[in-house]
Amino acid sequence: MEYILGIAVSLVAQGYKKYLGTDTFGTYLAIFALSILAAALFVTLKDTEIWPSIVQVMTVAGAFHNFILRRFE
Repeated sequence: MEYILGIAVSLVAQGYKKYLGTDTFGTYLAIFALSILAAALFVTLKDTEIWPSIVQVMTVAGAFHNFILRRFE
């Protein structure tokens, strides 16, 4: 799950860079801040009972997208 959060942070930071036109330092700063926020959210949710439901929904959504929706593009 940490890999998925890392990819999400990278994609958000890339969007941040593209739309706001930041330089390298600004992008690194955004990645640092987003990583801390994502890690805090992960640790908080991991220790609650909602986390297994989140993982299950993400798994089903990913499988549905890859096996069903991609065939109709």
